[in-house]
This record gives sequence, structure tokens and C-alpha cells, in this order.
Amino acid sequence: MRLYAHVIMENHMHRIASSLDLSKTMESFKSFTARRLIESMMEKKMDWLLREPADHKAGLKKETTFQE
Repeated sequence: MRLYAHVIMENHMHRIASSLDLSKTMESFKSFTARRLIESMMEKKMDWLLREPADHKAGLKKETTFQE
């Protein structure tokens, strides 16, 4: 992959890049990054953050107030 520019935002990133198979390159990057983030969170005892989105989503599904 050839990286021309990138910017890291609070919850995502932007890149200008080229590759012979950009789709496969991005897949590998995301996989590697996710594994390392999970590893780091487990080491720092922050694994509760991994469950939080699912717990929040489950709570939203139970509310029927706005589904009339």
C-alpha cells in the first residue's frame, strides 16, 4: 500500500492511499488493528468496553415507547 495522506479523528480515520488490491489491504489493516486493540484492552483490564456497545444496543431493543 502506498499512503499519501492520513488523518486520525476521534472515532474514525481518513486515508488517501493506493494499492494493487486496496480492498484486501483495507481488510488486512482492519483485522490487524482490531486484534491489537482488543489485545491492548484485555491487558489493561478494559474489556468491559468491548461489551458496552452490545449491552447498550440490547437495552434499546427493549424500549417500545417510540415504536407505536
